[in-house]
Amino acid sequence: MTGDMLTVLTKLADEEATVATTPEPPAWKRWEVRDLATLRESGPLYKPSEWFGNGSPLPAAVETRYRRAVHRLAAEGLVELTHSEGGRLRHLKTTDAGRQALAAEQAESPPVTVGALPTAEASAV
Repeated sequence: MTGDMLTVLTKLADEEATVATTPEPPAWKRWEVRDLATLRESGPLYKPSEWFGNGSPLPAAVETRYRRAVHRLAAEGLVELTHSEGGRLRHLKTTDAGRQALAAEQAESPPVTVGALPTAEASAV
């Protein structure tokens, strides 16, 4: 699995966790109820600038890299894609195989804490 594929899969898992923990809106807010049901069924909306650019537009080359990673993940059966009626990529959803692959990748190389100071034991080695 490439670094871009792992980045997309990790961010997708985070977005799915956010959707899963979103409380149900009141029944009278029908559009919000419908939108949340769609997110839970089809997965989060794919928004590369928000996911990877903190809301800023991404350079075309970077956005293309992530889009290619998404399609490679789909080809390997790790994510499901949902397209709009016009053919645009709308939603991503992790498959069981995708969750297993992500867990295996994270077990092989645990996440690095950015900015962590070395401990005394690590300095002595």
